[in-house]
Amino acid sequence: MKKFIYILFVGVPLTLLSSCADLLDEKNYGNPTIEEMMTNPENVALMVGQVYADLKWVHDHWGYWGVSSLTSDECITPVRMPGEHWLDSYYWKRLHNHDWNWMGDAFKNIWNSTISGAVLCNKLLSTLDEYKAAMPELMYKQYVGELEVMRSYYYYLLFDCFGRIPYLESFSVAESQPLLDATEVWSKLVMCLEKNAPNMALVKSDADRKLNYGRVTQGFAYALLARLYLNAESFGCTPDNIALTDKFYEENPSVVRIASPTEFYTNAVRCCDKIIDAGSYSIESDFFANFKIHNETSKENIFVIVENGLESEDA
Repeated sequence: MKKFIYILFVGVPLTLLSSCADLLDEKNYGNPTIEEMMTNPENVALMVGQVYADLKWVHDHWGYWGVSSLTSDECITPVRMPGEHWLDSYYWKRLHNHDWNWMGDAFKNIWNSTISGAVLCNKLLSTLDEYKAAMPELMYKQYVGELEVMRSYYYYLLFDCFGRIPYLESFSVAESQPLLDATEVWSKLVMCLEKNAPNMALVKSDADRKLNYGRVTQGFAYALLARLYLNAESFGCTPDNIALTDKFYEENPSVVRIASPTEFYTNAVRCCDKIIDAGSYSIESDFFANFKIHNETSKENIFVIVENGLESEDA
């Protein structure tokens, strides 16, 4: 009896190994080169999608949203008792009273996250340029436009908070980056957005809305342009100190030449009309539909930040 059990114990594994032998044979399909990978639109889309990661900090109360909201009459952070929860050494009260200093953590977070996002955009633009020959021309232009517009948004957030900022349009290692005057930064942002806006993805259907959910589009580019034109004077811009050249106006004939402050607002209206006339967006009958967890079908949202709702740094 013991011998019979022993034979079964040995025989079963041998049978299994014999029947699985073909499955263990390795088939080497080869390793695709970077050039080959860059011909696949899905690969390029995933690579470009990395630039949206740092946006999760934009609407954090320790980031851009907190600074822009708590310093205005839009909101205030109450102290919750007992234990003085949310007091945070009077940090939020100082923001609300405009009594902050350079050591504020929110300002540091804004600086680090926006610079990081802009540098990553430049890095990926460099990668696209390096492998340009491996991609169809239309695909190359599409993703270059997306990266340049996204870079403009990161710089805009930094610019809106600090005015004079480092601004680079190429990926390079530099020991120091000069701080550009606010009017020069404003001009660079406007030139970049005006160049790319007409060629950005246009939302015309629910399928377009789903495809471009969480990504910058033509509507986003014109909305950001409208904000820059509308607030130009508050940034210290005048017709005499901005750097919009004759060449810029020749290459962008739809832009109204800025000869007086009035043209800042004329161009803001033009950009808003571009959004309205495209027919891509409309006011939702249910206001709260725009803020649902699954708001992919909202026809009112021009741009959303996609996240999984977790509070960890890996969210």
